[in-house]
Amino acid sequence: MEWFGDLESEVQQLGLTEKKQHDLSRIRKTLSTNLDDVNINEVGPLYLEFMTAISLIYSLNNAILAKKCEDLFSEYLPQEKALTG
Repeated sequence: MEWFGDLESEVQQLGLTEKKQHDLSRIRKTLSTNLDDVNINEVGPLYLEFMTAISLIYSLNNAILAKKCEDLFSEYLPQEKALTG
């Protein structure tokens, strides 16, 4: 899945890999599930895993956006020292 590779690369470029490693691993594991081998008893738990993965992807995208905003606007915002000094 090329889009997930792009997401992982972006997380790495922004220095979020260590913080988000567990989420990336869980998403990768879920997306690698072979749906051809799933039996009817596994559908419920598998559904929950995919919903969790979707939530984690959403969370990663939010973390990426927050980091990009911080990086972009920190240049224009006063530093904490200036506020206390």
